[in-house]
Amino acid sequence: MWDVKEGKELLFSSAHNREVHSVAFSPDGATLASGGGDGKIRLWDVNSGQEKTVLDAQTIQVDCLAFSPDGNLLASADSMTLRSGCGIRKPGSR
Repeated sequence: MWDVKEGKELLFSSAHNREVHSVAFSPDGATLASGGGDGKIRLWDVNSGQEKTVLDAQTIQVDCLAFSPDGNLLASADSMTLRSGCGIRKPGSR
């Protein structure tokens, strides 16, 4: 993710061990998910730029990410498999 006005990279500088293939903003814009060649999905707090958590996609790489409309689920896919139902627990939710 980049600060367009300043031209500075805000996220991803060295978080993934390989290339990033996909990113997706949560519906409320507060979380950014990134996935790539390392088979990991990283969730970022957009306001702070801090990594919130790392999910194991259980695949070699992550080629596509999409949040559900309510932001509670995140689907991931590689070129061969669709994974769905990665529950996203928001702070304070049960």
